[in-house]
Amino acid sequence: MIIKNIAMIGMGAIGSVYGKYLYDKYDNDFAVIAGGTRAQKLESGGVSVNGQVFYPKVIVPEEKRWKADLLLVCVKNEQLDDALVDVKNIVGTNTIILSLLSGVSAVSKIEAAFPDNITLSGMAIGLDVAREDTTIVSNALGKMDITGSNGKFVEEQVNAVKLCLTEAGIDSEVLNDANSQMWKRWLFNIGVNQVASVLDLKYGQIQQVPNAIGLMRLCMQEAIGVTNEINKMGVLKVQLTNDDIEDALATAAIYPTFSKPSMLQDLEAKRKTEVESFSGMLLNLSKRLELSTPINKTIYLMIKAKEQMYILDKIV
Repeated sequence: MIIKNIAMIGMGAIGSVYGKYLYDKYDNDFAVIAGGTRAQKLESGGVSVNGQVFYPKVIVPEEKRWKADLLLVCVKNEQLDDALVDVKNIVGTNTIILSLLSGVSAVSKIEAAFPDNITLSGMAIGLDVAREDTTIVSNALGKMDITGSNGKFVEEQVNAVKLCLTEAGIDSEVLNDANSQMWKRWLFNIGVNQVASVLDLKYGQIQQVPNAIGLMRLCMQEAIGVTNEINKMGVLKVQLTNDDIEDALATAAIYPTFSKPSMLQDLEAKRKTEVESFSGMLLNLSKRLELSTPINKTIYLMIKAKEQMYILDKIV
């Protein structure tokens, strides 16, 4: 299988970095799906990554003639429903969809919207990216883990995506256990991403604050307790352990010392965070199981309070 036409929806920090690599390699065979004022901004101002501006081809959601061989979905969880509507016309019979969303429910949503297509899961590991003024700054590309979705592994499509990314200069690794990797990434976000963001810690500062690490461990232990109860019910075929907690903390050490967790960047920019997909989801699960997760509830309320505080700067 050969991938020729590549599309992306979601030109935020992560999408912009990967988009620059794909544009540099595939030029006019790479397109961004966008409509309205977003399309106008892309066409007039382009996208700036590390000070270099590029102008990807823009395809509006109403376009029905152009079909993608590969679609990368790089929006945030709260934007996914709208994004799935916007990409409807560019998804063809053989389109492979690669989800780069955090959390564990995005792939299932995409599969429900496009049940006849192959949906893969991608996770950016060690990617350091931030927005500074009007440009995206990336100091480390890291690598992308690619897996099938929900236990399904389709070798031909996965290898085709890997080759496409590799030729664009994006290092990737194929993993067989998609479900496990998604939940482990969710565990990382529950503990490291959220706690570091509440405490205003860069990745390089985490190891210098033992109590922060202790709080991260407690949050992840609560999450493991909930997922293991679900696993006993036969619903979730993933067994998270304390080793996964240590792996999450080790992953945090991969990032450049000066880089900031994605949620911290959202809080500083006064953007809506993905807390509902992390501790919010955990609280919903624990409520159904009648389990107590007080530490994660506290972290959740602190992040939601920070979001509510955005308006304070507008009050005279």
